[in-house]
Amino acid sequence: MNLVFTIGSGEGEHGKLVEQFLNETADIGWLDVRSHPLGISTDAIRITMYNHQPIEVITRIRDWMNKFMIENKSKM
Repeated sequence: MNLVFTIGSGEGEHGKLVEQFLNETADIGWLDVRSHPLGISTDAIRITMYNHQPIEVITRIRDWMNKFMIENKSKM
């Protein structure tokens, strides 16, 4: 299963947040997060979830996503 989403409109400042999100996920060990065309001028975020993940990985990712949202709330 693939989950495709963007941040806000995905364009302009939101597009910069998408790019930042994609760059920062490489640092947390989440291996299959990539850009994806969504019919807008910038890429969206695609997360591939074909393989199960240990709960520790899911918890780390959830915490990181919450931190990302809080740190960038003023840009959203």
